[in-house]
Order: sequence, then C-alpha cells, then structure tokens
Amino acid sequence: MMTRAASRLLGSVAGLTIVLYVATSRAYITGSLTPGDLLVLTLLCVLLLSEGASRAVLRLVLGPYGILALAITAAVLVSALHSRRFLAALNFDGQLLFTVWLAVPIVAAGIAELRDPFRFLRRLGVAYLVFFALGLVLLFGAGNDAILFRSGIGRVFQRFTTHPLQMILMAVGFAGAAFAARRRLRHLLLLALSLIPVLLNANRTWMVTLALLAVMAALGAARSARSLFAVVIGIAILGGVAYLVLGSSLVQDTWQIRLLNAPGFLEDEIRVASVQASLDAVSRHAGTLLLGEGWGSSGGDIVVHNVVIQVLHEGGIFVLAALLALLALPAVWVLGARGGDRMTRQFVLMLTGAFVLFWMLNALSVERVYWMAYAVALGLAHRLRIGPAPAAAAAAFPAAPRLGGPVPA
Repeated sequence: MMTRAASRLLGSVAGLTIVLYVATSRAYITGSLTPGDLLVLTLLCVLLLSEGASRAVLRLVLGPYGILALAITAAVLVSALHSRRFLAALNFDGQLLFTVWLAVPIVAAGIAELRDPFRFLRRLGVAYLVFFALGLVLLFGAGNDAILFRSGIGRVFQRFTTHPLQMILMAVGFAGAAFAARRRLRHLLLLALSLIPVLLNANRTWMVTLALLAVMAALGAARSARSLFAVVIGIAILGGVAYLVLGSSLVQDTWQIRLLNAPGFLEDEIRVASVQASLDAVSRHAGTLLLGEGWGSSGGDIVVHNVVIQVLHEGGIFVLAALLALLALPAVWVLGARGGDRMTRQFVLMLTGAFVLFWMLNALSVERVYWMAYAVALGLAHRLRIGPAPAAAAAAFPAAPRLGGPVPA
C-alpha cells in the first residue's frame, strides 16, 4: 500500500510539472529540452527513490496505457523509415515518445493519487484567471505586453501556452455546475470567468469547445431538471452579459478589442485547401496511406489543422490508429468503471472531449504542455479504474477496521 508521504510526493510532482510546463512554454525550442523537460527528468530521479511512487507510475504504464504506448512507439519508428526527412522524423518521434512514456504517466499517476483532485484543479484554474487578469492590467493599464498582447485587428493573445489550463477550467466549471453535490454557484462563476479569455482571443476552437461542453453537460444533467436549468440558463445569462460588455461601444472604442463574429468564424479557405492537398496525397500513394510522408509534410502551404488527416498523411494509418486509441483511453476507462461519482465521470468525459476536439481543429503538437490536459483526464480515469487512492483510503478509515483486528503494538 502506498504511504501518505509517497502519495503527496507524487501529487506534488504532478502539480509542479503542469505549472512549469506552462510557465516555460514561451521558451520552447523544437527539438531541444525545455526547463519543463529537465524538471521531469529530475523529478523522475526523485520518484525512483520512493518505492511507493514508482509503483504507482508503473501501475499505470504496465497496463492498457503501456500497450498503446508501445504500439505508438513501434508505429512511429517504422513510419520514420519511410519519411523523406529521416532525422527530422526521429526528432519528432523522440519528443512524442518522451511525452508518452515520461511526462504523461508521471502527471497522470500523480493526479490519481491526489486526495482531492478537484480542489487542486479549481486552484489551478483560479491561478490561471489571476495570471490572465494581471496580463490585462499590464496590457491595458501600463501598455506592457509581457503576458498578453494584441494583434493588429484587436484580438488579445497570450504569450504563454495556457491551453491546458483553459480546457481544465472550462471542464471543471461545467462539470461542477451540472453535477457538484454542493457549491454549484462557485463552479458557475469559474465557468463564467473562463469565457473572458475566449471572447478576448476571438478563438474559434474555444467557442466550439464551449458548445461541446454545454451539450455534454445538458445531456448528462438531463435526469435532473434543476441541474439542466442551472447549466443552460446560467451560461446563457453569464455568456450573454460578458459578450454585451466586451462588445459595447465603450469597451470597443477604448481598447479596440475584436470579438468573434460569424464572418470571422468562417474564414478558413487556407485550411480547407491544406486538408484537400493531404487527402489527394494519401489517395495517390498506398505507401503514404500506410506509412505517411514524414512529420510536417501535410497540407502544402500550412500543416493540416486536423489530427486525423494530418497524422494520416504524415505518419500513416497505423500511427493514426494507435494515437486515436490512446486519446480515447480516458473515456473508455470511465465508461467501463463500475464506481465513481458522477462529477468525476462527467469531468473526464468533458476534458477528453475538449482535448480531442482541440486537435480536431488544430495541428498535432509534441510540446508537452499541450498534453497536460490529457494527463489530467487520464489520471482521474485511472483513479476511477483502480479505486480511491490508497493514501486517501488509509486516512479515511481507522487502523483497526482496515487491518481487520486490533491495532498492532
């Protein structure tokens, strides 16, 4: 049984890894180790000194996840042999395998061992919102673009890759508003605040993600009229108010912010052309269909912003099948779990859906920060699969009932 100290160690490692990957994301250089990667390697050495923590990570790896990771490893290495740029393919493969074998398992195992995962995730979301608010103050109050900056047409972008924090925050807000046993208003407030970065960035991916999560929350809460009412009415009111405020003439004239509109949502001619170019390449050559043409080769002018078509063209059908199976694993574990509370189950499904949708609308990246949301979903699904964290169970019950007799001297 894992000790409480080992459980805390693993949970702390998971939290630190997520934060440092986000904090160092602006320093990423393709093909090189980042500060976040160096932390993972350092913390791996620390975990190896703890038998309980090492066992928890191995319990995740020596199972269905490890089998899929092996399948991806074999598929990408074989695909690299067919690539026109062999060294570039090995570079991409090395980063992907570092993510799959080290970064994701360590974070997922740590999330699974947390005593209260949702408290950690809420605090992570609040910290992200505070950081974003600081960026707004610096940008619009002091003219400093160290955290946020505006494009020429008024869209507000972040200099740090906070995508996983945005996904987690929206999923926590929706799941809590629909399924939390108490304090639903707090989750609804978090959800409302999560709309601000979406609206200021005028981001199509996040708008579609919000719609997906709203549908999933409505379907999950359909059994409870109260939950369904809270989700639908609450989001409609709060989202509408946020859009009206940010789109008002006062805000627009003062800060020249651009909000997403229907014409902007449909500006996609270049991406459509890149998808068609990849589909034509795959249909012309059986070798491309089976083994791909190498990472970065899809799309022609721009890499295809769809994980299915991109990976099919760049890695081949075997890499695609293994990768999609890996991405679906958290949802499969949750749907197959016999126990677990509804909020955890729905949160994993929502976060998995948001993560997959993100890559259905964007190009696959091997930068570890993008995978942190997946690691969180995988960790909570793993938690449902194996039952409560041993340290949490040990703290919840006195020694005598757990040991089935009197407390040893």
